[in-house]
Amino acid sequence: MVNFHRDVMIMNKLYLISRPNTNKTMRDYYDSVVVCADSEEQAKLIHPRCINKIIIWICPDWVDVRDECDINYMWVDPGDVIVKYLGCADESLGLNTVICASYHGG
Repeated sequence: MVNFHRDVMIMNKLYLISRPNTNKTMRDYYDSVVVCADSEEQAKLIHPRCINKIIIWICPDWVDVRDECDINYMWVDPGDVIVKYLGCADESLGLNTVICASYHGG
């Protein structure tokens, strides 16, 4: 999807976001996610469980607006997220969405 902001074309991008040094004994957590966002900063604010933009970062916690469940153990503070640019996103991919995620269930 191409966004226009003040007559400048902005392409959505694909990013791999991941958490730093995961404790291998942990259970029920995401370790990495591919997201579609317009910037690295925006990519850091996408929670792996983000469905219809119901999970938001309200410092110091992730908040699931729909059911207010505790999801902080699944992901990390946006300031700790590691971001790697993968390339341009196809126009059909929605902005600020999760494309795929790696989840370790326990």
